[in-house]
Amino acid sequence: MRKTSQVARFVASVLPEALKAQAVSDAVVSFNASVFLDFFSAADGGLKEETLAFLLPALVAPLSGGVKASNNCLVGSLLLLAALAQKCRLAQDATRSIIKSIVKAKKAVSPAQLQATLVAVTGPLEQLTDLPKGVVEALVANSDAFADTLQLDGSEKLFVPFCAMVLPTCEDNEAYAEALSAVVQAATAPASVINALGMLLFANAKSGTTVGTLLGAIKQRRPDVFAACVEESKTTLGDAAVDETVLALSMPGSKGKARMFVASSDADAAVRAAGVREMVQALSAGTADDEDAIRETLLTRIADPSPAVLEALYASPAVLLHENVDPLPAILAALQSTEDLPKAALKSHLSFVAAHGKPLDVERAFWPWLLRKKRAEMVWEILATGKKEGLGLLSGCAAVATASGEEDKIVNVTKRIAENVLAAPALEPQLAFLFQMAQEDEQHSALLALLVLRALLLQMTGEHQLALAARTVEACETRVAPQDWPSEFDEYIAESALFHAVAAKPSKASTIQRALASLLSIVSSIPAPTVTLDWFAPASTHRYVDIARNLYAIPSPSLRAAVMRARGGAALLFLFGVVLHDSAKVAAIKHAQAFITASVTGNNLKWDVQIVLPALLVALGDEDQAVRRAAAEAIPPHGGRDPKAVYGYDEVYGAQTELVQYLDWDDVSKFSKTLAEHKEHFVQDASFLPIFLQQAVEHQARESTQVGLHKQRVLCFLCSHAVACASPATKVALLRALEHVTDGAKACVIVPLLADVGVGSAEQSTAEERELAKLVASAYNAGAALALQEDSTLWTAYMDALERCGGDDAQTFSAFVKQVQKGLFAALDEERKLELVKFLLNVGVTSTSSDVYNSVKSTITVVVTDSKLLVSLLRQLRPGTSPSVEERASKRTKTTDASPEAGVQSLTLFVEAIVARKLPSSSELVVTLLDTLASLAEIPGKTYTQQLVMTALDTCADAGSSKGANSAGVRLDVLVDVIRSAENPQTLHQALLLFAKMAKLAPDSMVYNIMPVFTFMGSSVVHRDDSYSFHVVQKTLEMVVPVMVASLKTSNASGADLHLAARPLLKSLTDAAAHIPRHRRTMFFTQLVQILGPDDFLASVCLLLVDAHTKKAVRQSGDDLKNTLSLPLGVLGHFKTGQQLAALRDILSECQELVGVANSNAGAHSFLPQASIDQEASVSPPSAAKKQVHAVLLFAREAFFSLARVGKPGQDTALGAKIKECILLLLTLVTALQSQDDSRDIASVASSALVKLLSISPVQIFMASVLDILRTEQDPNSVLLRQALELLRDRVPQITLSARHQISEPMRELVGLVCTVLKSSVTPDPAGHILALRTLQAIAASSLPDEAPSLAESVVIVLQVGSNAALVEDSLSLFTLLTPKLGPRMVSHFRDVVEFCVNAANGVSDPSRQQHVQDALLALLTSLPLFWGNFELDKALSLALEHPLLYDHFRRQIAKRVPGTTLLPGLSRAWKVVFVESSSRRPPATALAFFDLVKRAIQAAAREEVSTHLKAVSALFLSALDLRNPQRSVNAEFSQGAEDSVIAAFLQLVIKLNEVAFTPVFRQLYDWAFGNGDLTASGARQITFSRVMASLLDTFKGLMDPYVILAMDGVVQILEACASRDAPDADLWLNTVVLVRKSLAVEDSAYWRDDRIRKFLPVLVSQIAVVPRMRLAEAEAQHKTTLAETFSALALSAGDSAALKDINLAILMQTRDDDAGVRLLALACADALWREHGVALQGFTAETETFIVECAEDDNDDVGKAARRLQKSVDAASMS
Repeated sequence: MRKTSQVARFVASVLPEALKAQAVSDAVVSFNASVFLDFFSAADGGLKEETLAFLLPALVAPLSGGVKASNNCLVGSLLLLAALAQKCRLAQDATRSIIKSIVKAKKAVSPAQLQATLVAVTGPLEQLTDLPKGVVEALVANSDAFADTLQLDGSEKLFVPFCAMVLPTCEDNEAYAEALSAVVQAATAPASVINALGMLLFANAKSGTTVGTLLGAIKQRRPDVFAACVEESKTTLGDAAVDETVLALSMPGSKGKARMFVASSDADAAVRAAGVREMVQALSAGTADDEDAIRETLLTRIADPSPAVLEALYASPAVLLHENVDPLPAILAALQSTEDLPKAALKSHLSFVAAHGKPLDVERAFWPWLLRKKRAEMVWEILATGKKEGLGLLSGCAAVATASGEEDKIVNVTKRIAENVLAAPALEPQLAFLFQMAQEDEQHSALLALLVLRALLLQMTGEHQLALAARTVEACETRVAPQDWPSEFDEYIAESALFHAVAAKPSKASTIQRALASLLSIVSSIPAPTVTLDWFAPASTHRYVDIARNLYAIPSPSLRAAVMRARGGAALLFLFGVVLHDSAKVAAIKHAQAFITASVTGNNLKWDVQIVLPALLVALGDEDQAVRRAAAEAIPPHGGRDPKAVYGYDEVYGAQTELVQYLDWDDVSKFSKTLAEHKEHFVQDASFLPIFLQQAVEHQARESTQVGLHKQRVLCFLCSHAVACASPATKVALLRALEHVTDGAKACVIVPLLADVGVGSAEQSTAEERELAKLVASAYNAGAALALQEDSTLWTAYMDALERCGGDDAQTFSAFVKQVQKGLFAALDEERKLELVKFLLNVGVTSTSSDVYNSVKSTITVVVTDSKLLVSLLRQLRPGTSPSVEERASKRTKTTDASPEAGVQSLTLFVEAIVARKLPSSSELVVTLLDTLASLAEIPGKTYTQQLVMTALDTCADAGSSKGANSAGVRLDVLVDVIRSAENPQTLHQALLLFAKMAKLAPDSMVYNIMPVFTFMGSSVVHRDDSYSFHVVQKTLEMVVPVMVASLKTSNASGADLHLAARPLLKSLTDAAAHIPRHRRTMFFTQLVQILGPDDFLASVCLLLVDAHTKKAVRQSGDDLKNTLSLPLGVLGHFKTGQQLAALRDILSECQELVGVANSNAGAHSFLPQASIDQEASVSPPSAAKKQVHAVLLFAREAFFSLARVGKPGQDTALGAKIKECILLLLTLVTALQSQDDSRDIASVASSALVKLLSISPVQIFMASVLDILRTEQDPNSVLLRQALELLRDRVPQITLSARHQISEPMRELVGLVCTVLKSSVTPDPAGHILALRTLQAIAASSLPDEAPSLAESVVIVLQVGSNAALVEDSLSLFTLLTPKLGPRMVSHFRDVVEFCVNAANGVSDPSRQQHVQDALLALLTSLPLFWGNFELDKALSLALEHPLLYDHFRRQIAKRVPGTTLLPGLSRAWKVVFVESSSRRPPATALAFFDLVKRAIQAAAREEVSTHLKAVSALFLSALDLRNPQRSVNAEFSQGAEDSVIAAFLQLVIKLNEVAFTPVFRQLYDWAFGNGDLTASGARQITFSRVMASLLDTFKGLMDPYVILAMDGVVQILEACASRDAPDADLWLNTVVLVRKSLAVEDSAYWRDDRIRKFLPVLVSQIAVVPRMRLAEAEAQHKTTLAETFSALALSAGDSAALKDINLAILMQTRDDDAGVRLLALACADALWREHGVALQGFTAETETFIVECAEDDNDDVGKAARRLQKSVDAASMS
């Protein structure tokens, strides 16, 4: 075929010819496809036109519609056409023809395959301008396949013309719009297709909404393509049109100002650019409403990375350069992003800054970009083409940047910038900018800044150069890399190498390190100034030294070597200056060691390097072990010949060098040797240096004078260096190392430092200066005492320093006085001690610092301990004392005036100090202190000092009393004067206490001074309301009162005489009670009684306190009375019970005396004076005595109320005796007062007091006393009697059982006495009788068996008294309690009590009364259940049924406890009486209660008892079951609940019966229901019968089968009657059907056999028509459900399928009834039947569906719905 075209033509015609002949087979198709595929693959050079001429028609032939081709044939043609398109270039017409033919085969292939074929054909060929319409329609119809097709290579050749053809009509053609949307939404669509479509859409943007939607989709899905379309469209459509389209897409429907604001923050750059452009145009045209907001928005767009946005923003510079807007900060911030900023955006920013920025802005903007290789050319071009002026440091740089070489360009630029810096009007701003750039993290900026700084250093000299160098080092030290620079350092930092690296690799880290090395090396080579330098000076002293140290601190060996070389001969001094002040100590020491080693020739040193020994010592004491190790290795060699010179002689400390003391070489050599011997100790222990120096420089006693002189010279040498050194840190280090050295030479050498201590403000001093001052102060210790004592100049300097520090430098002052305390003071002589103490006192009182004051005080406390020194100082310091001893003349200038006030202040401070410790025992000191106290009498402001002196006296008094000090000369009158003149309460208190304590030292003096003290205390101290004043009073009482009492007891032996003698004293104290603060009165008088003795004076004090309120108390009661008597009551209550009772006994005895006084009895002598009642002299003594009796009895009553119960019987005979005495006294008082008409109210108070006393008495005393009262008082109206009974009522229940046995005999007598009270006639006020009954209740509740006879006698009396209405309930309560206690003794009164209870309940509706009756009856029923006869039972049942709710518990107890032989007949009688014979109709609650009782009675009764009374009980039930009958004889209202209770009771009866006994009962019941001819009565009874039978079936299940057989005839009769009636009884029908359902549901029933089912089935089916006739409204659903359940139960009982079929068919036959209600119910019954028994009924599906179909077509919609429900149930059963 390749060789001969004729063969090819023939082969090509095979398939077309076969198509014409309809002879195409798969073999022909396969042959044609395989041959031509091979033919095409071999045609590497393409196919000729003549070949195409016959080949194309042959390939297209199967695709033409003229012949019918198979799918395989069509697929083969598509495959060959696709292969042909890969091998040749077809004309567009041919291509259109081919693809048009391809579309005709769309049914043979899937849409995706068809589209893939079209892409395969069009892809390799030239782009078509348009597509055939059929192709377009085919593509549109299958747009779902676009996502797969568009991912094929060459798909753009198909879809670009497709989009061009579809777009113009897409607004009107929804299919076209969907096709274009599918193209846009295809994630695999080529960008060229989306781009072409986007361009078309932009060109047709105004065509409609579809175009906008498509553009929006492109914008959302392909933002990059959309941006490209925007830019391309601007060239053809213009910016305005494109912006309008873009904005419309982003904010459809939005216009005006809001749109451009929203657009400016859009996520799309094109939208932002359009919004910005619109804002700029609005501002330029002046049409903007809110210019400030627009400009603020434009400022935020400066940070936009999009070049398009920036181009729009900077298009009109005038808009941004408004007077209120500065865009340059925002531009500079945007330029910080040096890596991500696009080149176009960078150019926009820089161009704007170059044209409109200030010099500083230009510098900041261009600086980071000048060394960037990729951007530098553009940056220089901007600078060159921009403005020539206002470029700041960059002025002229563009001109010098035109050098041919990159290195030369950088050199020229840096030099030019340096020149611009120097030429600037102000140098500092330019330098600040350079150093800011040098510290930038951005490397290009930092590198350029470093190069410029290098150029500047080379061009500057002198002080300016040093200043720049210092700042340069500070800026560069953090940028130096930790690794060292190359060893070829000079070549490394050469200028050529540096700029070559900058030009080649400006971004590398090594380049900036090279620039740093070059820059710092230039700094290190700056020559030293000509002035003398202090190399050991602290930082910031000499700039040159600081620069060298900072350079050395940079961890670069190369740089350090350069620094060392630059220092020359001063290198060693420089190095030790580093050791003293910088962190590079180890390196510096090692370099110093190398320097010293280099100066050694043989064994001899070139120089004496003693000048650096102090610095070396500081290093040996460093905290860092590495520093100490290096210092130990650097100890200078020792021995050899004397060096030729001292290194650094007079060159170290500058002007202070003259203070340095130098050592001879021998001393230096010895000291160096000593250091070398201990170097290992230095290395291992940082704290060894002070120990070493203490041994090395402090002379020891065992050492020779020569050694001591050597040590002293070394010490002076070191101290002189500490004095001369300018560095506080070095001074501190040296003095701290010498801190433990106590040689006086140190104090002499450091005097210059002492002169500086305290100079200046302590607050402004540094920590090092404060530490130095403390170290200097610590040098003046005990070792310096001799020098201070002998050298007046040194003493003066020392005192001056103390005075300066005493101002505000408390810490340094504390350091001074600390040494004073440690031994300096003890080493001084007496004159120096006195002078130092007075000076310290002067400093303390004049200082403004409280810390200084406290330091002085603590120091004097420690050092002034000798009594002789104390006495001397007190005599010199006390005011008004002229010096009697010639004092040493002081050379110091007085700083304060010696005024009396100043003297008092010093005295105050001194006494403050000495009272802080225990003072020595010295009578001379005591006398001196008292004299000092006396000297303060006329001094103003003396109070505090007086208190301090008295405190010192207190301490001395303690010491003196313990050691028996001599009291001669002790003047207590001084204290009396202080007490009299004291204005301060604390002073007064302290003086009183001191007076008490001093009394032990001078008892005779106290006797003469005690009365004025006691008088003053009573008038001025007692009324003060504070704890301490009260404490003082207590102490005074403890001291004075015992003495006075002892005196009284000595002169008065008897109790009455003693009390009368003490009355004036006691009355004076009690009269002052009103002056004592209220809350302290009780405590005061309590303590007074305790001191006096409560056994003797408690009653007296209480009587006087009560008597003070007599007039007021007798008119009060309740809380007011308690408040008035609270003080005596409180005092009495603080003592023990026995003491209180004894006092009350004495008080009651006083009452008897007062009664005698009131009755004018000549022999009566009372303790209380009658003339003292509120000072009323006009009141007669008898009247006053009565008031006093009244008040005292009120107090006694309240006191008894406050007492707790006293002991147990026999526990405390003494208390019992006191109580008996009190009771007898009270009884006597009551008797005496009741006999007087004007004393009845007082007698009442006495009675209440007696009752309260009885309540707290022991039980035996209580009973005996009560019996005495009851024997004498029998009148129920007697107040005392009532109170006694009330007390008995409350007290008896609380008596324990053991105590009750002990008082059994008195209790029996007590019962008789109470009954005697009851026998008296009842008055209108029955309170006495009520209390008597309640007392008997209390006795009965806890009675013992031997008390029963006396209690039994009370029953008759109570029955008689109980007839009173007010006493009924209490009588009933008493019977409730007596019955269980008396037991059989109540039998004789049984009927009377029951009758009494029933009578009490009749006619009374009060629930409380009924409850009392029920409790009494329950007690009888519980205690005597066998004694209930017919009479009692009938009474009780009638009462219980009369109130069914209240007597529920009583009925339960009757059923439980009364025997059945009694109760069952009684229930029958009660039924007749209450329900049958009664004329009133009983409510349902009565019937419920009655049959609940019947049920419980039958349940409790034995079977034999039930059988015995079965006839009566059966008659009762037949009568009761007739409740539903309208013609019933039962007089009770019917209710469902009542009938349920009857049925429940009947069930209980059946349970008790056997079958033989039950059968007659059942027959009676059946005859009762069905034997009556009255239809109305029969219907009601039949309902009841059905309910009874249903309940029997629920209970007995299959056991009821025989009785179901008997009842079924009646059931069928009822159902047939219902079926025949037009309006059947719904209740009767429902209960009957329920009975049938329950009988069917009994599992073990043998009654319902299949024959009975078939017989009963017609009757039951006939009931389907009954329910609709009932015309029920509410209960219809229940009836229908019951009937359906009955059919289900009937089916469940069926034994074979025939019975099931009969049931199913019988129900379905009812669906053909004329009544729609019948049809509905039949369908419902069938539905229930199929749902329950569908599996068993599966065989009857066909016949069931026949009826369903009929019902489904029923005219009634409800019937149709019911039929469909049945159909679902049938279908569900069939599928199961």
